Formats: sequence, C-alpha cells, structure tokens
Amino acid sequence: MAAYSAVTVFRHTLEQLLDSDQFSPHISKTQIISLHEKVCSLQSSLDKISFVPKLKRDKMKDLQNRIRDAIYAAQDAVDYWNRGHSPQGSGEKTMKKLEEDIKLVEEDAVVLEKEIRNDPKAENLFLAQPSFNFSGKDKIVGQEEDFKNVVEILIESGKEKFFHCRKKYNQKLEEGMKKQRRVSVHINLLMSLEEVYEATKTITSARTLLYLGPHHHHPLPYCLTFDLLRVLDAFTVYFVEFPDEFLQLVHLTYFSLTYNDELPPEISLLKKLQVLMVGRKPKLIFIGVSFLPDEIWEMPELRHLWFTETDFPALPSNLPQNKALLLNLQTLSYINAASCTRDVLRSMPSLKKLSMWAKAPDVIGLYLDELQQLEAFKFTVLHPIPNKQVEFEPEISFPQTLRKLSLSGCGLPWDAMEVVAALPNLEVLKLRELAFNGEEWCLENHCVFEKLKFLLIEYLNFKRWIADESHFPCLERLYLRHCYELEEIPSAIGFIGPLELIELVDCSYQAVGSAEVIKQEQEDYEKLGFQVRIYCSYM
Repeated sequence: MAAYSAVTVFRHTLEQLLDSDQFSPHISKTQIISLHEKVCSLQSSLDKISFVPKLKRDKMKDLQNRIRDAIYAAQDAVDYWNRGHSPQGSGEKTMKKLEEDIKLVEEDAVVLEKEIRNDPKAENLFLAQPSFNFSGKDKIVGQEEDFKNVVEILIESGKEKFFHCRKKYNQKLEEGMKKQRRVSVHINLLMSLEEVYEATKTITSARTLLYLGPHHHHPLPYCLTFDLLRVLDAFTVYFVEFPDEFLQLVHLTYFSLTYNDELPPEISLLKKLQVLMVGRKPKLIFIGVSFLPDEIWEMPELRHLWFTETDFPALPSNLPQNKALLLNLQTLSYINAASCTRDVLRSMPSLKKLSMWAKAPDVIGLYLDELQQLEAFKFTVLHPIPNKQVEFEPEISFPQTLRKLSLSGCGLPWDAMEVVAALPNLEVLKLRELAFNGEEWCLENHCVFEKLKFLLIEYLNFKRWIADESHFPCLERLYLRHCYELEEIPSAIGFIGPLELIELVDCSYQAVGSAEVIKQEQEDYEKLGFQVRIYCSYM
C-alpha cells in the first residue's frame, strides 16, 4: 500500500535524523521525538488491519489518501526545515498541526479496524484467511502470479498509481500527478525534448526518479532532478560531465549512472547515500587508476558499491589504528585485487559480497580472513595465461560463511579444490576460463561438497573427471560449457538424488555422448523431474 510505504519511509527518515543528532535551528529534538512517536503509533494501527472486505474498500481508499496527505505534509515540512529554511509562521504551531493531522488519521484507522473486526460478514474471513500484514514482513509463497497482477493494478490505477510513467512525447500530466512521489521515464530519448523536460520538472514532490528502457549512448541535453529525491536510477543514461545538480541532492540514498570520468570529491556531501552504482560505456579499464575520490572513505552510510573495474582509493594516512571507516558496507564489486590490502578490508568488516579482479596471473594478496561475514566472493583474472597460476598469499583460504564462489582465470591445481570442498555452507560454485588447470579432476573420498546445489564449469581444459554421487549429495543443477577436451561425465552423477538438470553447451562429442547415456539410464529408472539439455553448434 502506498500509504503504508509513506509511513514507513517517513519513520525511517525520522529515525535517521534522531541517530545523527543534528537538528536545524527551526526544529528541536523533542519535536522530532514526539512526531516519531505519532508516526510509529499510526504504523502500529495499520498493522492491525489484516485485510479489507469489499464493502469497506472505498472507506479504506479514502483513509489511505488522507494518510498520505498527512505524512507527505509532515515529510515536506521536516525536509524544508532541515535544509535551513525558516517555517512560515510559528514552527511550533506548524508541528502541532502536523501531529494532530497524523493523530486524526490514526483514530480513523482504529475505527475502521474495529468495524472490520465486528462485521459479521467478515467473521468467516478472519477464520479462513491468514493475516497479511501491511508491513511486508509476510512472504508471497506459491501466489507469485496473483501478486504480480495486484502490483500491475496498483501501478495502473488512477490516484493509487505508484509511478508517473512518461512513455510518449504527447503524454499530458494527469490531475494530481504534480504531487506524485515516483516518476519513471520509459524511453530515455524523451528527455532530449525540451517540452517533455519542462512538463516532467513540474512534479516537484518526486522522491524517486527512474530512467527505464535501453541504454542511451549519447548524452542528454537536460539533467532532470528534483530537490527531494531519495532514489535516482540513471544507469541507462550516459553523462559526459558530472552534473552539479546531482551534488545538491542531499537526501539521496540510491544513486546509479553511467559516467566515464573520475567522480568529484563533492560526492561525499551526499551523507545519506547507501547505494552507489557507476558503469562505463564503452567498458574501460585503467590499471592502477581509481575513478573514485579519496573522499569515498568519508561516507559511512554506504552499503553497496558497484563499479566497472577500478582501483579503490588508499586508506587515509591519518586513520586511527584498527578503525572501521565503512562499517556498514555490505557489497563491493569489481575492485582491483591490489587495492584490497589487509588494512582496507579490515576497514569494511561487514562485507557480505566482494568481487575482485587482477590483470594477469601473479602473486596476489588475499586477506579474506578479515571478512567474517562474507557470503559471496568472485575473483577474475582478466587475461589468463595457460599453465600459469595465480599465487595467493597467504595460502588460499576462504571464510567458512561463504555460500557463493566464482573463480575465473586463476590456473589453480586441482588439489586446491579440497579447500573449496571444505566450505560447509557453499551452495553455488562457478569455475570459468582456466580457473583450475590440469588434465584430471579426481575427487578423493573425503572431498565432499556437502551443500553444493549449483555447479558451473566453463572453458576448462580438463580431460578426465573422476567423481560419483557421494561427492555432490545436494547438487541440483550441473552446467558444462565449452569443455572441448572432457572425455566423459561420470555416469554416477546421474544418481544424485536432488539432481534436476544437466546442461551442456558446445562440449566434446564424448561428453555429449555420456550425457545422453545418463539421460537414458535415468529414464530407465523412471527418475521424475530430471532433464538433460544439449546445445552444440556442430549438431
């Protein structure tokens, strides 16, 4: 529900403000605490409305509109004061009026909940249907299509529209759309037109702006922004110069764009930013160069960083010993391994996803022991060399928390696979382009992938694979791609109980033949739900 989303977002905004302990001269901490209590109370009342019978839906719709109006008015006032503007009239009276409006809609929500609860026609529904909480904590299981249909209706329905969607040139703003909180431009080229830009710019209340559609390879003449934006997804838009307007969006929590130059140091002014994604078109890699400013270390709220391959700035020289600067960072993608020193990783102790790269096989420092929460790790050698391996220092090891592992171009000996097999929580393993080197992959009895469900082997040069069902007891999907020298898939692989799929893409005749034998064997045993898919350019 849009009303509940507005309440949740505003509550989170107030909590962030209280945590920062930084207040403008026009609003006190006591006032924020009082407003926060009213918002939490409203949210609690909405949580009690598990469903709305058909006869009460018009009343609920009216209540939602009033909730949104009250919350948006309060949110606008807080944002306005936080930017240093003086309130019109008495700030204390304004705050009191905002709190009264929120309390009134909460009282109406309580009355509606009681009416629904006491409705005899709804009594059976309470008994027959599970509660579905507004808060979104419930999971949709087995009803994904129904849920998608509901979302589509919400998106397309008049006043309840989640987004104002700009899809064509002559599209006029509908009534009330100037107060819309979410805007999406479905064809990026539209923003090259001055009339479209000027019309869309009038939606001054927008908090979310999405550029959807194909990637636009030419810079746009207009930079569309809104002062109160929290989400700006411009990943499909190419910027030749970094717009100064972006640096004024102090409320941004999510920001993505395509930009080929170094980000300005002033990016650190976006203190609330949690997600930063920067792509490059065409994909350019400069070894030993970071297009991130040193000031990236001054953004402690960051949670997810995604880039086209780059170096990461060195730690500040005046850093106190063992201080974690990016304590909240959970994702760091496509960073030069040379930048990931022990001290750098120690400053990111909450990392759960890490992607590293190296130009060619060499001696690489791998200090993953500093990351005790790591769940997904990817290491890629951009230019692998046959018969030359990466030498990890210290000796290769991975955190026991790892669930996903992807290696490419490392040239490791097959003996090193014992380290991988020993990971107790590993579910996904992807081996690409000479990740391991050698003609024979022979799994010893003690080498068991206890929880592995997904195995991808692509462009590896091994010929013999010696294994059976005991080595992969939980495997569900096996993908073999471009394994031109593989002589046979072990027939015992077909007897793995959970195995649902074996897929081959452009593998040797012998590997294809053995896959067909496995398929026939499992058909003879009448194994249900098992598939073998073969795609070969020579067949």
